[in-house]
Amino acid sequence: MRNRASGFLALVLSLCGTGNLVAQNPPQESLGLLVEVRQHVERLRSDEVWPGFEPETIPVLYVLPNQGTLLMGWPEALPDGFAAVEGVPGAGWSEAAERGAASTGTNLGGRGAAQIVVGELRLAALVGITVHETFHVFETSRQRPGLRFGQGENSFLVTRYPIFDVENEAAFALEGRTLAATLSAATDSAARELAREFIAVREARQRRLGAELAEFEQLAELNEGLAQYAGARALQILAEDAGEQARADLLAEAERMLGDLQGLITERERSIRLRYYSTGMAMALTLDRLAGDGWKYRLVEENLTLQDVLAQASG
Repeated sequence: MRNRASGFLALVLSLCGTGNLVAQNPPQESLGLLVEVRQHVERLRSDEVWPGFEPETIPVLYVLPNQGTLLMGWPEALPDGFAAVEGVPGAGWSEAAERGAASTGTNLGGRGAAQIVVGELRLAALVGITVHETFHVFETSRQRPGLRFGQGENSFLVTRYPIFDVENEAAFALEGRTLAATLSAATDSAARELAREFIAVREARQRRLGAELAEFEQLAELNEGLAQYAGARALQILAEDAGEQARADLLAEAERMLGDLQGLITERERSIRLRYYSTGMAMALTLDRLAGDGWKYRLVEENLTLQDVLAQASG
């Protein structure tokens, strides 16, 4: 999830004063795991996930609830409020942990950074969300007037979305099932045909939905769907050189990040925005299969949506 929050540093300073904090060390179990997460992120080559995206260059704040905050990947003198972590270059520790913190993009000392709330201590999950949130920081850095990429959706439109419109919901469910079939198709020609079916259903549904809400869906897929794709794609890449068990864990997490395309409308208690994590990621994975990496350049340079590029790739 992304917003442009910038209050973390102010919170640290208010709690700790303006000098460098003399902090206890971070919990060793968490520190060891997060160092390993950092090592995995650093194995990703520049442009390997997305053109121009270098996740190892983006600092990350790992919030350990009720314990503190670990800063990783800081390239210069640590910000006020953080003490150096012995033996871990670019790492700082603060005993402050923002209450109610969320995983998001933020600003620290005038530099874009990702913030991640650490829940379960699982390597694959933390690698995936680290790349997801650093991709949001990258998206923000590429914002330009009129450019869809990096713009983000208008989240206020969630309250106006017709979640009780049976026809719209049925068509959306069909889109999810069609995308699932596209990803599992035995041949590229079958995948291309199914992608055409998806585009036909979607365009008909969005004409009925209206231009404003259709744009909301498309921008949500560019925002959250692409970030989810980046996290899962990083896991797939890292799995290629991993041992048997690590490979299985990384690929299982990538699959979990895709979500249940067969049941997109069934979990009413979840925000509808979560649908677009799955549909955006599924379209991106389909484009990898049908169009290679070239689709990523076209999407940005021609100011397209994911469904635009998929319509082109499927003919």
